[in-house]
Amino acid sequence: MSKTKKLKKDKQKTQPNFINSFNIEEFIPKKYHVLTVILIIIILFLIFFNPLYFGGKTFQTGDIIASKSLHTYVENHTGGFTLWNP
Repeated sequence: MSKTKKLKKDKQKTQPNFINSFNIEEFIPKKYHVLTVILIIIILFLIFFNPLYFGGKTFQTGDIIASKSLHTYVENHTGGFTLWNP
């Protein structure tokens, strides 16, 4: 068997900056972490879906609009069992 060398890692000292020294518990107590995450998610949804909540807009897709083609047929239908559906 061959001898194994132990590698020594030189620990380079890095200067502390915001990313290295950031600790969330300094800003928010631990018992409020879950509440903070939930609030952040809600705020992101409100920003992303802003036109839906505050602009009075709705989702309109092809599936929702496709049923509008049946309105004229249903208005003109005079009873009986129809075998053909446009």
